[in-house]
Amino acid sequence: MRLYRSIQALAIVILFAGAVWPAEKRAGRVEKIGEFSPTDIRIAQRMATADTCIVRSDAGIIMRIDGWVIGQELYKQYLDPAASCENPYPFSVLEINMPMIFDAPGDIVVSVDVEAADLTDPTCPVPGQLIDSSVWWQYTIPAAGLYNIWVPLDEPVVVNGPFFAGFLISNTLTMNAAVLTDTSRVPCVSYNIWDSEIGFVDLGQYIYDDGQFYFEWPGRLVLYASGVPGGNDSGTDPLPQLEWVSPAIDDSVLYESTELWAVETSGSRIVDYVIFEFNSGSGFQSIGMVYDGVATTRNGVDPATPSAGYSLPWNFASLPEGPCTIRVTAIDTLGRSSSVERVVILEPTPPIPYIVNPSPWSTFCSSIHFFVNCSDEDISSVEFKGRAIPDDFTIGLYEVDQTLLGDVDHDPYDGNSIANGEFGEYYCGPAAAAVAIQEWYDRGYTELMQSGAATLGIAAVAESLAVMFQTRANEGTRDDLLVRGLQQWIAAHGGRVSVDFKRSPKYVGLRTWVQDDERVVLLGLGGDPGLWVAVDGFLDWETAPNTYLVSIMNPLTGSVQDVPFRESGGVTEMQITGEWHSVDLMVSLLAPDWSLTRALLGKDLNGADGWSYLWTPHPLTEGDWFFMWAATEDANRYAGHTSVLMQYICENTFSAGDYNGDGGADIVDLYYMIQYITLGGPAPAGGPQRADANCDTYINIADIVYFMNYLYGTASTPCY
Repeated sequence: MRLYRSIQALAIVILFAGAVWPAEKRAGRVEKIGEFSPTDIRIAQRMATADTCIVRSDAGIIMRIDGWVIGQELYKQYLDPAASCENPYPFSVLEINMPMIFDAPGDIVVSVDVEAADLTDPTCPVPGQLIDSSVWWQYTIPAAGLYNIWVPLDEPVVVNGPFFAGFLISNTLTMNAAVLTDTSRVPCVSYNIWDSEIGFVDLGQYIYDDGQFYFEWPGRLVLYASGVPGGNDSGTDPLPQLEWVSPAIDDSVLYESTELWAVETSGSRIVDYVIFEFNSGSGFQSIGMVYDGVATTRNGVDPATPSAGYSLPWNFASLPEGPCTIRVTAIDTLGRSSSVERVVILEPTPPIPYIVNPSPWSTFCSSIHFFVNCSDEDISSVEFKGRAIPDDFTIGLYEVDQTLLGDVDHDPYDGNSIANGEFGEYYCGPAAAAVAIQEWYDRGYTELMQSGAATLGIAAVAESLAVMFQTRANEGTRDDLLVRGLQQWIAAHGGRVSVDFKRSPKYVGLRTWVQDDERVVLLGLGGDPGLWVAVDGFLDWETAPNTYLVSIMNPLTGSVQDVPFRESGGVTEMQITGEWHSVDLMVSLLAPDWSLTRALLGKDLNGADGWSYLWTPHPLTEGDWFFMWAATEDANRYAGHTSVLMQYICENTFSAGDYNGDGGADIVDLYYMIQYITLGGPAPAGGPQRADANCDTYINIADIVYFMNYLYGTASTPCY
């Protein structure tokens, strides 16, 4: 697959470039540059540690060549880790950088690769067999200037000798890009290819066309790599490398608690444990340690048992508000360690409202008293919103048969069976994720399926995601690699969509994400087999106690199916082809700027007496369901919201004071109220809000006294 991807990428270059030699390339102009201050530009950063080593074969940036770079071409540079790194091998290549100068803003779409050095002629190495290549990344150059364009490999590439680093540009550049060199012309170090008939051109030699000399490069191309030397004691396992899965790169503000989640990316098999730490200004302190970093692999073939990998929950409600550095460190059995850090903002008392009343899944008919609590003292108001939702809801996802993916023999219709050495039967993860990407493309986020000027098909997206998920290497898709891979894909394609996740979701949580928030959701299912599916919608509500129908796009069948979903004994399960599968993980894609319409019911602008609002609904349709929202914002403009799901039912209306639903208000109802308010008994018929007998928006012993006075004729009719 790696070789096929590289050949395909080069074919794209040749297809678009054609025989551009020699008109564009003749235009090269050499100029010495003066003082400069390069700007690092990254989309997805590989972890940097104290052991990170830069490998380069140039002597620094001295000259610029204008008019040479046209785009749709490939550059190669010979690199030897032993020349600059102690105990270099095995060497894990993490990132490749080709600095460039641009005279205007614009976009550059690139992929990088690592090739073995062909030493058939020991005195002149040339690019040899492809070892690995990255997916396409689109970088936006914000303004004219000098930039270090750091491009990550999808996963660290381990080499045990000199290698060639490649930098492939797929689009035509329009901002007068200049490549950079030193002033030492050395053959067999720097190469460039832009035409299949010409082949690789050695930039250290005089360059001819049809026997006529026309251009001379002034020195070696500036193109280099960063990575981690393994040292002589590393055995066969590379130094552990970690990346954050959660918090994601766009999660700069954390509310009260979060799940910390890291993924090991070097392929080390000897990680002993991982430790999570935080520093709020008093030095690093331990959050916790994880010894078992195995994450669940789901492949649609084998059983899957839930396992969270290198993750643990972190509640920081007792910590001060403000910046905090979090760090995760991996220690292997050889005593080696590496860390990755991230700076976040802690909000221990978040502006998240908690709806005390009405309770979830309750019914309403007459007025509703909303009661809200919030731990944030800086809240200035609470907005109450509502949104009616239909019983049946369908997104209309694409149907993708995974057996048409993972092709090796170029016969996509042979089922891509594992027995035939192919991989389609493992592809439920890439297939479901590609469907989610396609849905957001259809919603107008077209950059998610762009590769330069070309638009990718859903199968091509699935194949690229499979590389990022390491689906073939692991014979399935791991939870941590799927979430991280989606984050990387989105970062490389506009960055306008966020990835979120929840473990062991409940039905109402799933329906809220899909139907109210309009997210596109993937479910990681356990059981036999474990698999990934995409959620397409819902049919009605309960079909049996705590059982519902959910529509899914099942990559195993390549079709949308309506399947039972149940909650039983604290476990959430989904039934497919007669087997119940635990619903272990819910992963969503949501664009923060995606527009949703919710009706404003009202506001409370003064929380001195608690946050509340009395809403009297207009005539509604019997049986309709509503998501009721409470939304807040604090002085720092951090926002939060909570919703409850309710149903409008007026078939059974109750007279004021009839709390047990027997048709009258009497001493039995007083006893019922006492049991509910003081002893935690059942709520009044029609909903807990009916216990507010005195209409003061609070439910407490004063309501008992008020109702008692009503029964004895000294108080007016109760509110409900």
